[in-house]
Amino acid sequence: KQWYQRRVRVHVPTTLKQKFESSIFTGNLEIQSMNLRMLPKEIEGVDISDVMVVDISKNKFNEIPEEVLQCEAVEELNCYYNMIRSIIDLSSLKFLCKLNLSRNQLTSIPSHLCSLPLEE
Repeated sequence: KQWYQRRVRVHVPTTLKQKFESSIFTGNLEIQSMNLRMLPKEIEGVDISDVMVVDISKNKFNEIPEEVLQCEAVEELNCYYNMIRSIIDLSSLKFLCKLNLSRNQLTSIPSHLCSLPLEE
């Protein structure tokens, strides 16, 4: 008998809009290392409310994009290595338990972060 190896093609999202659209199915919004300063209008209307993991690391955001607040179910938010100077109110993210803000330009941590149920 001859055995043939089957090749399975897996679609890997490459554009920002594809990454947002695939996050609906995967639960992970991974837009790291895309040199982003802001999110473009093209992603408006994509429902990301059920996303549980958001990774915006290694970009050039100077604040956490407000679109992240749409991710009501988010448990992990990775903002590592951006240019974040201030943090929007994240208190609406009731399930957030992991938050990475390292390697940013924060000078202080807002008190509203203390009320989040973050893990140590």
